[in-house]
Amino acid sequence: MVYIFIIAVVPYLILALWLWRGWIMLSRFEIAGASVSVSVVIPMRNEDSNIGNLLLDIAGQHYSQELIQVVAVDDHSTDRSAAIVEKFAREHPNVELLHLPEGKYGKKAALRHALPHLTGTLTVTTDADCRATPRWLATIAAFYVTYHPNLIIGPVIFTYGRSFFSRWQALELMSLTGSSAGAASWRRPVMCSGANLAMERNVMERYAYVYDSPPASGDDMMMMLEIRKDPDSRTFYLKSVGATVTTPPPPDLKSLIRQRNRWTSKSKAYTDFTVIMVAVIVFIANLSILACFIAGFFQPWLLCPAAILWLAKMSADWPFLNSLCRFWRMKRLMRIFIPAQLLYPFYVVWVGIAGNIAPVRWKDRKSNF
Repeated sequence: MVYIFIIAVVPYLILALWLWRGWIMLSRFEIAGASVSVSVVIPMRNEDSNIGNLLLDIAGQHYSQELIQVVAVDDHSTDRSAAIVEKFAREHPNVELLHLPEGKYGKKAALRHALPHLTGTLTVTTDADCRATPRWLATIAAFYVTYHPNLIIGPVIFTYGRSFFSRWQALELMSLTGSSAGAASWRRPVMCSGANLAMERNVMERYAYVYDSPPASGDDMMMMLEIRKDPDSRTFYLKSVGATVTTPPPPDLKSLIRQRNRWTSKSKAYTDFTVIMVAVIVFIANLSILACFIAGFFQPWLLCPAAILWLAKMSADWPFLNSLCRFWRMKRLMRIFIPAQLLYPFYVVWVGIAGNIAPVRWKDRKSNF
């Protein structure tokens, strides 16, 4: 039992402390005053129920519309997504619609296709199903002017309702968002989201070759990891409520598993040591808890180490998640912390295995991972 604890959980406890300390060290940034031209790139496919809301959010930004360029790239949508953008563009001259040519598909291709059309000093990428606060672009621009980073990782959180399922997903994404912030604070970023990512246009051009490589997605992580290879690069996390974007969680378990499998399947393309070690530590800790629990049905004494491992993990996760929920004023999510922790080992192990062996489908396509 001691051997299992040392090998499986102690590294996890150290990792959790490292991330939590990194999050605490980050200074909150809520300044919104700068004059930088910004290009917002929105890859989209079959998002007619969402794209209109995002465009309205951008039109309502507390930032001069003369400094904002919006480029939506349609990835062969079969619904009214393109028509909605076209109608919006007729009333807003800073909005432009591009179409991916035949034979090109996916987020990487969309970003690559948009690149020659961008005019802003700063490029901000987001997803068509996101919603932005009125201070989103103003905060990002002010952060850029203040610190001049090569890459800005912005926060992404889920909206949620009353159901346990939606709150559980929101709490999980909160943990990923906090992990992204904590690691970036130590100048060792391990994850980011293309739903809220900003970089100088010349930086995007310099590393645009990542958009030419398989798989069809993974644009955000691969861009971040390529930039990080430069010892002089500056990748910062923007710890700000005003710069946060929200997105709805998958509506059902099947959709959730598909999404997480897609996220996990991209890990096969990562070679960064820190990214790999974080993934391995989290997987092994959860696998150990699950293995002891299952073995306990045959050897009841193993239920004791399973409980000890679970309590040790929970003691590390609680203060970190609690501080994140307090920051985003979502403390009610902590009410489901204990049942979420009970389910998490099953979920992590399943996704960790299935995401690397099962075929992945997204937006009615089989992804080429």
